[in-house]
Amino acid sequence: MFAGHLASAQTPATLTSSSAILTSPAGTPAPRFKGVIAGVIPVRTATEMTVTDTTKRYGFEVYQDTANGNLIYITETGSIAVVRAAK
Repeated sequence: MFAGHLASAQTPATLTSSSAILTSPAGTPAPRFKGVIAGVIPVRTATEMTVTDTTKRYGFEVYQDTANGNLIYITETGSIAVVRAAK
């Protein structure tokens, strides 16, 4: 799972492959996507009143598109969301 920061050795394979495009060899232009934050969040079901050790947790990463400022949210389950940059 995530260690709380981007490009971790513990990042799931599905996100590692997309993280690989974020790095560039020396002498090339800056990458188009900049890592903003990553982490793991607990998600309670409707029947859970509090977060416990058995509560499911999901990893996520957030990137910023440096070309237009949009934020791209990716979860370990494969969900992707794009939010337009604030003006």
